[in-house]
Amino acid sequence: MVLYDGKGNPLKGTDIISALAATGHAGLRDARAKHTAKQSARQLIAAVKAQERLVKARRVRAIVTGVTEEGMSQSEVAVLAEISQAQVSRIIKAAGADMLTPTPNEIIDERDAGEIDDAEMLARLIEIDCTYNQYPDGGNAAVDAFVPGTWNQIESAFHGGRITYEQYRLIVQAHAQELRNSSGQ
Repeated sequence: MVLYDGKGNPLKGTDIISALAATGHAGLRDARAKHTAKQSARQLIAAVKAQERLVKARRVRAIVTGVTEEGMSQSEVAVLAEISQAQVSRIIKAAGADMLTPTPNEIIDERDAGEIDDAEMLARLIEIDCTYNQYPDGGNAAVDAFVPGTWNQIESAFHGGRITYEQYRLIVQAHAQELRNSSGQ
């Protein structure tokens, strides 16, 4: 069966669904409402997960900043953060100095949480100073490992569907020279 619009042109795909919905087809309206609700629930869950990740990252950043940048003692930070001094010490040791700037994952989470739009996310990912995979120097011992850089987060975001092909292409284009340098070319 072929459906046609008012001008005699055949309808395809979503045009058919729209045409049926416009005619008041009740089952189609219900299916569309369920699909929209399911999509909204997925978006809401993704936004909440992004907000949770941001809260954790910002808490770590606040702890690291308090001790390393503002000269607070670990005990003072522990009281404010309502954790033990030992936990503060472990957080600082695990975080490292590069924790003071947002990572690509955090920037994408800000977009997913609705704090920034796609354009701002893209601009920040283009401007970010990425780190690239490093192979630790094992001295005289053989080392079979690597330390992933922040560029891996951009690649994972693309492969995981968190950024589009076009966004990824623009980010790669902006970082092309750095990528060539990191691969030894």
